[in-house]
Amino acid sequence: DYTAREKPEPERSEMQKRAAAGFARARQYAEDALALADRHPQTPDYGDILYSAHTTLAVLALRNGDRGAAVEHMASAAAAPPADKAEYMPHLGLRTRLVEYLLREGERESVAQYVEKSAERFPQERERLLTEAKQIRDGIMPLSYQYAEARR
Repeated sequence: DYTAREKPEPERSEMQKRAAAGFARARQYAEDALALADRHPQTPDYGDILYSAHTTLAVLALRNGDRGAAVEHMASAAAAPPADKAEYMPHLGLRTRLVEYLLREGERESVAQYVEKSAERFPQERERLLTEAKQIRDGIMPLSYQYAEARR
């Protein structure tokens, strides 16, 4: 969707259609994952599924201009129980985007809470995430998000 802006018509329209179809698939997969997780809360990955699905839905809500729904999904992701075992969950790139986009929109405390709770889920990133949550609360844009902003 982002790169389509630089393309001439009709290529731009085709890329935007493919992007819209991908966003719809992502929404459907996240909603399906939540429905399955609700029926199987005993699965070891239950909390990680909730976290990933709600993070995905938060980014999609923000993309559609619904900041309130994005913050609600982000809070649901943060409230998801951590895994029983402290295994490494693959880095969720959407987490970074969600934080970046909501910081740009002026969200602070809700983002700091999400980042702080994410530290429980990502033990290898724990110290960095806790530092970032503190920086956000102190009104400082964490360095990793400064880089993202500078690339724009």
